[in-house]
Amino acid sequence: MLRKNKGPEHPDNSAALDNIAMSYFWLEDYNKALKYRLSSYDILKTSFDKNKFGLSPSLRSSLKGKLETSYHFLASLSCINDSALLDLYNNWIGLNGIIGSDNQILIQKLVNSKDSTLISLFDELRSSQAQLMKYNELTFQEKEKRGIETKPLEQEIQRLESELSFRSKDFAELNRSFSSKDVIKELNNDEVLVEIVRFPYYDFKMNKWSDSVKYLVFISTAEDTLVDHLILHTGKELEEDVYSEYASFTSGDNKLSNLKDKLSYKYFWKPISDRIGSKKTVYVSLSGIYNNINLSTLYNPETEQYLFEEKDIRIVKNSRDFILRKQAEKEIYSNNTAVLFGYPNYDGGKLGTNDSLNFIAESRDLSSFWIDSLNRGGNKVYPLPGTKIEVENIKSKLDSNDWSVQAFMGDDATESRVKQIESPRILHIATHGYFFEDIPNQKNDANQFMGIDKVQFIENPMLRSGLILTGANKTLEGEELVGENGLLSSLEATLLNLDKTELVVLSACETGKGKVKNSEGVYGLQKALFDAGAENVIMSLWKVNDQVTQEFMETFYSKWLINKNIRESFNETQKLIKLKYPQPYFWGAFILIGK
Repeated sequence: MLRKNKGPEHPDNSAALDNIAMSYFWLEDYNKALKYRLSSYDILKTSFDKNKFGLSPSLRSSLKGKLETSYHFLASLSCINDSALLDLYNNWIGLNGIIGSDNQILIQKLVNSKDSTLISLFDELRSSQAQLMKYNELTFQEKEKRGIETKPLEQEIQRLESELSFRSKDFAELNRSFSSKDVIKELNNDEVLVEIVRFPYYDFKMNKWSDSVKYLVFISTAEDTLVDHLILHTGKELEEDVYSEYASFTSGDNKLSNLKDKLSYKYFWKPISDRIGSKKTVYVSLSGIYNNINLSTLYNPETEQYLFEEKDIRIVKNSRDFILRKQAEKEIYSNNTAVLFGYPNYDGGKLGTNDSLNFIAESRDLSSFWIDSLNRGGNKVYPLPGTKIEVENIKSKLDSNDWSVQAFMGDDATESRVKQIESPRILHIATHGYFFEDIPNQKNDANQFMGIDKVQFIENPMLRSGLILTGANKTLEGEELVGENGLLSSLEATLLNLDKTELVVLSACETGKGKVKNSEGVYGLQKALFDAGAENVIMSLWKVNDQVTQEFMETFYSKWLINKNIRESFNETQKLIKLKYPQPYFWGAFILIGK
């Protein structure tokens, strides 16, 4: 009756099929339980695909959230009966990163579009978003004093987003669907794609979501007609005990010791390695706690080698992005332009002494956690002399190879200059980076944190990470600034023009970190830069040493200018730095994501 009255694709049918599936589960007919659950998921996915155009990003994310919950239920059921694993993988390809992928395709289409209406809408949206970000940098009192109401602007942004989304429904690339066959077709004989999926486990006996976490791993090779898989049942242990051990050797108490971490490889990688066998090139789409580790730094006690010495590990955003990048024509970069930023004057106007800068940090009551997270190599907030040498030497190398280079340092390394860049081939920023999972305790009750409205800061994960540029200490002291505040948040970075940028290098602390959203990746600078159009990004997972980072970056550019291959240069640089500084803390902080 429900199908007849509302149609087979109405979302209410999904709930009805879920009930039927649960009935079959209690009858221990797991094949039929899976069948009806898959049908339920298909209805939700069809509804999402049909209705996502014309929705604002928040509504689209809400719809996708329901779809993801349904997928987690299916993944939990697969722990009991894995007969539908191929369907599960195909569904994940259609779910993982779909919003981010659609956004990138839309922006690229708009950039290349000759439709003046579309371009005008896009420009208007970017302008309105930038204005709202500026409003959010004002205190409540300042907004009230100036008579600023953000609600109308927020509504206008939502209208523009919805209209652009609706107009994009005719872009064929946004309607393309992929399956495991497409993945297999793009793999060479010596390649393997590993797709990791984190999911909360539904306890069917208790009929509720448990506090257990599991990881489903899909493994595809060119020879396979069916995707291989395995389930890591000890997700909580991976995220707590094993990760704690890993962090101690990469950025914690054991980071400078000559001891080797012999535990992490066993739990994070060995079960996967056993399925991969001898294949050398491994594409990996990360999820959950895997976003917080650098796979290259896992030490194999059997071979006494690190993983990057055994395999060519290549991090990809998801299977969909892997397919699209493999199918895309190779971009030919004829315009050798580079924009470099480093050694910002955080005081803005004159370089302060270490003592004065330390006083600024303490006066804000930012805690030792905050002070350390701002620093590339010590436990104080102070200028990073290595970034000045780094930028000067990289500029010299590029200049001598006939590149057109702009370098901004000191008073010139400003947030406004970063926002003015126009798709250079290289964007390199050497400074402090920051990431906050939560706001540290503050003794005062200020309604701002990091120069941002505190409510917005808490609600939007893209505001909790970013880069620190010239003049930032004035903001941290609580000054009301005219213009930019010296803090480039990830949200602001999404508006950068990087559509023709081959490489972005963030030579700073923890720039690869952010809020992990299971099927959309890491919400932070990583997402921001790809959304802005960057092709490849180098970023860090932990606090990095100033001097060694300088050496790492200079070595990387020397290699790249010779062999013209970003990935080979990055891998060679890791190996060379490791010879001089054996501990993973030094050579393993940076990761490369992209083609």
